[in-house]
Amino acid sequence: MTKRISISLCSAVAMFLHIGPGQSVELGLTPSHVVGLWSNVNDCVDAAVKSVAKKQGLDAQVSAISLDSFEGKKPSHVLGKVAVVRDKIDKLRKKAGLGKVAVFKNPDGKITPSVVYLNSGHVLDGLADWVARNASSGQLVADCYRAKKFSGKTPSHAFGMVDLANRRLDLVLAALAH
Repeated sequence: MTKRISISLCSAVAMFLHIGPGQSVELGLTPSHVVGLWSNVNDCVDAAVKSVAKKQGLDAQVSAISLDSFEGKKPSHVLGKVAVVRDKIDKLRKKAGLGKVAVFKNPDGKITPSVVYLNSGHVLDGLADWVARNASSGQLVADCYRAKKFSGKTPSHAFGMVDLANRRLDLVLAALAH
């Protein structure tokens, strides 16, 4: 069901992305939208933790990781950190025999909050798909797709949310390595 919702959402977005040569993709998304999406990614990391919670105390370790503050970040910095997280999710997916997470590149190379958002959505879908396929406890991923509204957020806030997921995924990968 969640996979169907995700595909439907991507299809709906694709209908509005009639991009000609040299046109930038701009959907009017802001860093606040990106923060909301990464809040969902972090919820999905929680679902991943539950699916690999063989290691006693992993929940507590992941919950103990706090959000760091950053300043002066730009969308390009956030997109770079998104790529780091995507690589970690690709490792999880490879071990499970799944393909890599999709990457969206703006035709004109501009990095905007919309580009960051689209790539973040691919990351969320890739992680949710992995959780749904690998959860030993039948872990549901619907909580990974809640509508969350934030306002007044900057690229630095978005970077912090991506960084939080990155550090939390390190523990998930370490738990799976044992």
